[in-house]
Parts: sequence; structure tokens; C-alpha cells
Amino acid sequence: MSTLTNNIVTPINDLESQPKEIAYGTISPTVKDDSQRAIYIVSWVVVLVFCFPTIFCDYYYAINNKECLQQQLHINLTMYDYLLTNAILGSSFLFIAIVSILSLNMQEFEKKDSFTKLIFYIIKILCSYFTLAWTVVGGIMFWGEMNQSLCSSSTNTYLMASLIIKFISIFIDISSSRSSK
Repeated sequence: MSTLTNNIVTPINDLESQPKEIAYGTISPTVKDDSQRAIYIVSWVVVLVFCFPTIFCDYYYAINNKECLQQQLHINLTMYDYLLTNAILGSSFLFIAIVSILSLNMQEFEKKDSFTKLIFYIIKILCSYFTLAWTVVGGIMFWGEMNQSLCSSSTNTYLMASLIIKFISIFIDISSSRSSK
């Protein structure tokens, strides 16, 4: 099959006469782009799978164990306040992160100016250090001030496991941030 251009017949399948982008199919996303996007989506699905249970359990224990978690401590917070705030902040951070990752093309982000990258980095660092401080407050309240005998064993087990997992994940996050510099 051929086309007629200025009375010159050229074959449609002639790759040399086609623009390189059309001839080799680079206008549509390449396999590399699709695989990178898939990696980002899968990584955020994994984050969602690991974060959602903690957020859900924070809500659950905060709502269902008020008598245990409402103990008045020396600081002006209760474990109820800690768990509820943790769940709300976790939900907010998770929602913002997922929406950002799904809507932000990483190659576009690499092309952004250094100011935009700096803002993202500062927000990430602030969130990491706030999470560290908030987890330290929760640890002090749980291990130092709270009368654990007033709580059920499942509540104590959840609080202890949750705090340990949060400390480990914060340590990994801060370590990976420093090693990526």
C-alpha cells in the first residue's frame, strides 16, 4: 500500500520516511515507563497493606477501650488521645502519599526544579521527625506512666507491638533517607 504526496508515491511501511517517534513507537509510554509506574504503584499498594491495619487498629482500640485508655497521666494526654491522633494523622499521611504518588509521574518529578524537590524533602523530613516525636510520647505514656494492669492483654499487646513496629519503621526510614544523600 502506498500514499500519494506531491505526486510522489511512498510506501506507508517505509520506516525511514516516518518520523522516528512514530516509526519506533516512542510517542506512547515505553515498557520502561510502564514498568517504573508499576513498581511505584505496587510499592504504594504494599505500603497501604502494611499501614492500613495499624491505622484501623488504632481507631478500633481508641474507640473500644476507652476505660483503659482514658487513664489520666502526668502529661496532659491519654493513650486514647495518642491512638486517635495517630490514626487520624496516619490516615491523612497515607491518603496524601497515595494521591501524590498515583498522580505524580516520577519522570516529571525528576524534571522539576530543585525548589520543588526541596519542598517535598522538607515535608518528608518534618513528617518523619514528627512521627518519631509522637511515637516517643506514646512510648513514654505506655511504658512509663500508664497502669497496664487496667487494660486487657490484647490492648497491651497491640500497644507494645505497635510502638515497637513504629520505632523500627522510623529507624529504617531515617536510615534510608541518610543513605540516599
